Amino acid sequence: MSSHQYVDFLQFLRMLVVILAWCAFIMYGRLYLGMHSPIDVVVGFSISMILLHLYAAVDDFVDAWMTATTAFVPAYQLAFAVVLCWTYPAGLQRTPSYNYAVYFTGVCLGVVTGVWRCPHHHSVAAAEAIKAARGPLASSSFVLFVGRRFVVGLVLVLILRAVSKEVLKLLVPRVFYVFGVPCSDHECKQDSAQTTRVGYNVLTPTRLLNYAVVGWTVVEPCFDLFQWLEI
Repeated sequence: MSSHQYVDFLQFLRMLVVILAWCAFIMYGRLYLGMHSPIDVVVGFSISMILLHLYAAVDDFVDAWMTATTAFVPAYQLAFAVVLCWTYPAGLQRTPSYNYAVYFTGVCLGVVTGVWRCPHHHSVAAAEAIKAARGPLASSSFVLFVGRRFVVGLVLVLILRAVSKEVLKLLVPRVFYVFGVPCSDHECKQDSAQTTRVGYNVLTPTRLLNYAVVGWTVVEPCFDLFQWLEI
């Protein structure tokens, strides 16, 4: 084993330890909160390992597919998001899980769209350039590199998220009105005991698109800003 391979192997072991520790922390949390039984955790972990092993075999194909110039991937993700939110405009029960699913779907839409629009930011060559610029893990150059990008990226994400949220709150209901689709805010707290929920829950597409902006910001505007600031 060459010295370069040895360093890569050590980095792999460090990342593996961190990932396993994080998984153990989550599994313990589910048990501690009484949300799952030990058999739930064991079976869930086993299934995730199987899926991870299966995905590793097609990882390169998926990467090439997502970064291809064809618009099929973002179009598919957009169609999936629209159908999902139109079919389930509100959760079947009052649970935060539904909102989390909407957020996740929106982020996926934004990330896929951003990667499709700017594949040069996410190519193998770009990843190697970032790896060379950041320096070794746990080094001062690595901490500075990651820290600057984290702070700048976080500020940009929060700004665009806040701005897009206000714009979408004004725009989405008007789009429904133009197409003649009844809609209302199903979570309006004003006189909630007597308010009748009318039509489609306008909060669902608003949240989905808002988090699509978040996902898109992470993979496109952030990288453009990093490049402009030379960080």
